[in-house]
Amino acid sequence: MQDVTERAQLSKSSLLKYNEIKSGFTYFENGDVLLAKITPCFENGKGCITKDLPTEVGFGSTEFHVLRAKDNSDSGFIYFWTTRRNFRLALESEMVGSAGHRRVPLNAIRAYQMPCPKRKNEQTAIANALSDVDALINELEKLIAKKQAIKTATLQQLLTGRTRLPPFALREDGTLKGYKQSELGEIPEDWEVARLGEIGQCVIGLTYSPNDVADFGTLVLRSSNVQGNRLAYEDNVYVQMDLPERVIVKRGDILVCVRNGSRHLIGKCALIDASAEGSAFGAFMSVFRTQSYGFVFYQFQSDIIQNQINEIMGATINQITNKDMDGFKIPLPKLEEEQTAIATLLSDMDAEIQTLQQRLSKTRQIKQGMMQELLTGRIRLVS
Repeated sequence: MQDVTERAQLSKSSLLKYNEIKSGFTYFENGDVLLAKITPCFENGKGCITKDLPTEVGFGSTEFHVLRAKDNSDSGFIYFWTTRRNFRLALESEMVGSAGHRRVPLNAIRAYQMPCPKRKNEQTAIANALSDVDALINELEKLIAKKQAIKTATLQQLLTGRTRLPPFALREDGTLKGYKQSELGEIPEDWEVARLGEIGQCVIGLTYSPNDVADFGTLVLRSSNVQGNRLAYEDNVYVQMDLPERVIVKRGDILVCVRNGSRHLIGKCALIDASAEGSAFGAFMSVFRTQSYGFVFYQFQSDIIQNQINEIMGATINQITNKDMDGFKIPLPKLEEEQTAIATLLSDMDAEIQTLQQRLSKTRQIKQGMMQELLTGRIRLVS
């Protein structure tokens, strides 16, 4: 089950000897559709089409139903129908068994009715059109992953000074600048180690009660408003109350999660932009305010600060204090121009990734629209 995704994609397969798996697994053939039958995998969309296996037969979890197209049907057409939300919702009510072990019976799937072209070639044409969009989505996902890996590697190199940008790499006499030892390891000779408390200040967030929450008012930025080091507005809370000036964010503030039930969320951050300026921020968040906000923002994403966060939290405490943040040490270029140049380059990389992510989101929306129209016959393909 772990080898298929909740977007009904086969993420990996393994080659094993037949006598190791001939019993205790579900048999299927290349081209069959696998459909998770147990909760919550079924509701979450787990399954796949097995058209690209390196062998003609395969074995999988006993928690898969196997759907095989007849001679007059196209397996791709069947597969795309199983990925529809309406299909999953309709069969949820047919699940049987005890709580936590409920399954969709095969008879319920056999009885499910759907509009279907009589001609197999039309089914195939629909499946091919949707498969082409899936291929585009997969290529975009790979490109985004590659760009993110490049950005991560570049970030670690630039923020430690192991790689210097050309305008700052040479001395006045034209020789290459060297390195020196510091408490953070080797850093460029013209950099310094600075505590965050020396170059900026931490500000604690707003404490409010349920009675202060309203349908409109001042937006309170919380951990859920920070997604992928960017601001997100899918889960908003508003308050109507007198707010101290300190909890109102300004453009260039670095919003940091300092307390959360999930350890991996501690230290995640976002940069306040013009659209968020004037909002408040909650008690489980802090704001770090500095003139070097661009450079420090990316330092929060680096191993340099993340390692210090992990050291402070220890084994059980899922929080860091403003005093902790004040003590975080970073390598820092003495020239503001170099700080800005590094932050600008990384920001440009972020912008490129964001553009690709927006394109991916749009392509996924187009695919959903195509499925709705093509699988129901509202739009017919020209033969």
